[in-house]
Amino acid sequence: MKTLPGMAPGVEDSSGQRVAIILVNWNGWSDTLACLDSILSLRHRRWTVFVVDNLSSDGSQQKIRNWLQRPGPTDTEAPRPGVKSGTASRHGRPISFVEMSFDTNHLEADIPEGTEVVLVQAGANLGFAGGNNVGMKCAGLQRYDYFWLLNTDTVIRDDTLTELLHRSASDAELGMIGSTLVLYWNPTIVQALGGGSFDFKRMRPQHLGEGRKVSDVGIEAATVERDMAYVVGASMLVSSRFVRDIGWMSEDYFLYFEELDWAVRAFGRYRVAYAPRSVVYHKVGGSSARVASLASARVQYVSRLKFVARYFPRRYAALLAQMALDEMPRHLLKGRWVHARALLGALGRAAAAYREGVAGRPASYVELPVFGSART
Repeated sequence: MKTLPGMAPGVEDSSGQRVAIILVNWNGWSDTLACLDSILSLRHRRWTVFVVDNLSSDGSQQKIRNWLQRPGPTDTEAPRPGVKSGTASRHGRPISFVEMSFDTNHLEADIPEGTEVVLVQAGANLGFAGGNNVGMKCAGLQRYDYFWLLNTDTVIRDDTLTELLHRSASDAELGMIGSTLVLYWNPTIVQALGGGSFDFKRMRPQHLGEGRKVSDVGIEAATVERDMAYVVGASMLVSSRFVRDIGWMSEDYFLYFEELDWAVRAFGRYRVAYAPRSVVYHKVGGSSARVASLASARVQYVSRLKFVARYFPRRYAALLAQMALDEMPRHLLKGRWVHARALLGALGRAAAAYREGVAGRPASYVELPVFGSART
């Protein structure tokens, strides 16, 4: 077993692993270009990027195509040494790319050797899980060793992928691996240490380390992984073996709870893990002062209801009571009117959400007595 300089003894050399990087774009070409530009500097070179466009209406396809033909300035500022606002691409060369439309009859695309980027038209807004599934299906389960699901509103370092692969190579039982997510606009603050815990009593997730200073956080993966129930989808490395065994992401959530769903389905067969030195700068921090949109907040509540109905149906009535009698009054008292309206709308869909959740439950699933931070 070969090790590289700086690697821990016993860690396998992962430099030969083939990685399909999946980016799902929806009306966000500017962020996508900044993300692509940072990917081009990765130390690990055996990758292909699949940019899946979820039927954008802002001209994303043409904007991204033009940039790939002649990489130019991006209007973003990456909090990394040597990268300043408005700087041109550090590469300045045409990038090898192909375009295709997703076809369910041809799940593995015919990609010429040496292609760096594949632009995929999904044909519809399929949401987070649906878009990522399109990218993975076009990449194929046999051609790549790993899929790296990466949000387009992120910027990465040149060793971000290398560190994920090192962590994966250390243990064959690892199925989903997360990065250290920090706020793009304030990179001294943690968004999540790889993933999150799951409060089994309240039936809701919580990002690990959220809001803490990076300087105050240790880098011991084992400590974080003890409380880790899922990996945050902003940066999630999964093996092709994991996808073959567990299946694709569940698409009926549209947004939110897909990662938790994947983790529950894999429970007992694969473990979730954290790569502390894999750092990702996530622009979600820039929206912390904005009020969540009514539509996205409602989708989040409905997805939560579906998740609990699917995997923990005996907790469903208690969850409804908690939402109505605890969470709703809190929103009202604090003037969170958007969340209050969204929660009211979700409660109005409680019966339908229950049916949809149960309908998507795997036939072989047996309800877990406990899941997440409370498990022993």
